[in-house]
Amino acid sequence: MDKVRLLYRADGGYPIGSGHILRAVRILRELSNLCPLDSTIMMANDIKMIPIAATAPASLHILPPRSDLDAIKPILNAAPVLESLSDQHYDLCLIDMLDTPERDMRSLADTGVKLVTFDDRGPGRVYADAIFNVLVEEPDQSMLKPVCRLFEGCPFAMLDPQFAALGNDLKVRNYDSSGDILVTMGGVDAAGLTVKTARALKLIRKIRKVIFVGGAAYPHCNELELELKSAPWEWEIRLNVPGLLDLFLWCDLALIAGGLTMYEACRSGTPALAICQPIDHQFELARKLSLAGGMETVGYGLNATEEEIALRTERLLNSPSERRKLGETGGKLVDGQGVRRTALALLELLDP
Repeated sequence: MDKVRLLYRADGGYPIGSGHILRAVRILRELSNLCPLDSTIMMANDIKMIPIAATAPASLHILPPRSDLDAIKPILNAAPVLESLSDQHYDLCLIDMLDTPERDMRSLADTGVKLVTFDDRGPGRVYADAIFNVLVEEPDQSMLKPVCRLFEGCPFAMLDPQFAALGNDLKVRNYDSSGDILVTMGGVDAAGLTVKTARALKLIRKIRKVIFVGGAAYPHCNELELELKSAPWEWEIRLNVPGLLDLFLWCDLALIAGGLTMYEACRSGTPALAICQPIDHQFELARKLSLAGGMETVGYGLNATEEEIALRTERLLNSPSERRKLGETGGKLVDGQGVRRTALALLELLDP
């Protein structure tokens, strides 16, 4: 196969977390296993995100730091992408920016490059040749280009390869055990839900240990440590862990936020309660997986009271049968092969 030349535009850091950069790394690694690849990641300058992006088989094109930090979802500016497209030929241009604007996407489409977007419900999606919706669903497929390929849902959850390596026989869990809890509210936890959850868990005595996880850019560590000084159970804070699989397999219950983290909990057969950040797609995905029986949710974490979080957590801790049901159903919903499916689908776009 001829070398595939690919430009991947994504951002990470506060307040959006590292998910989009990690998605770029996973997709590019898989593509490099399938074909000769010449790829570039174009991203805003962020000291915590650059080392993550550097693990991809790609060159880095670093832009100035984001100027739209008040927007949780980074806003696509086509200008630097257009400049790169004019300098050299690319077979694919992947825009991992969410809710793309119409004018910017139109200008990219006018170059003739094949465009791919992710979790995109913005007006610019009408110019995409393919859309991968893992966190959201397409609201009106009739708006898309007739040739646009739409890939949605659990089969395309782009998890770390270690989740795929679990195979069909997940580690046997002891659902009768109920003392260990994992709390992970996203790499940066912009809304401070980890601290709120810690306060809620202090209302529960039937806990042995809680492990709190944050990313490299987690900003609430001092506040969390102060809150945990009076906790009646053992606790630990871990930052910038390489992956969550071992912790999912360790815990009896996970309290989680974030999109792909929900899929990771399902894939590992972990009973989970979603406490969502104030981002629309988090609540939508939590509700979707909850309706499918793969987890429970309190909805948006800022709206849920500490007493409600404690009550829902304690109820799950006291019900091994309910936790087993959530874990086993979640394991059937997600098979961990989403990165490979995505990479193969991207290569199919290049077929004449």
